[in-house]
Amino acid sequence: MPAVRIVFAVLAVLVLAGLWYAFRPHHEAPTQSAAVQPVPETTPTAPVGLPTKAFELVVRDGKPVAGPAGMRVRQGERVTLRIESNADDELHLHGYDLKVRIKAGEPATLEFAATRTGRFELELHERHTQLGALEVYPQ
Repeated sequence: MPAVRIVFAVLAVLVLAGLWYAFRPHHEAPTQSAAVQPVPETTPTAPVGLPTKAFELVVRDGKPVAGPAGMRVRQGERVTLRIESNADDELHLHGYDLKVRIKAGEPATLEFAATRTGRFELELHERHTQLGALEVYPQ
């Protein structure tokens, strides 16, 4: 009887490992060195009549000094994020996996359609500093 339990335990571990492998997150390395990564072609544009929401962030020494901590939009709206920093870094929008390279003293812009609902963190990637969150609500 203990041998049967061991066999079932081993099978359960193998099944769990296989499920984890099949559904694990995939992180792709960036393929472009341009300042702004383009929005994937599959991202739909905002429906006619929905405005573009623009947000401006200012960062000094890796810390946010101006701009909203929470940015709220509706699903389908266009979003424009402008960021200015006194240090080089990379802004990363988690959940959408969008990035924009920031050069010290030069404003950087990230534009996209808010197609996914939920709360998505904005992070300075190299400093691992959270700048705020984008909240996308259903239409």
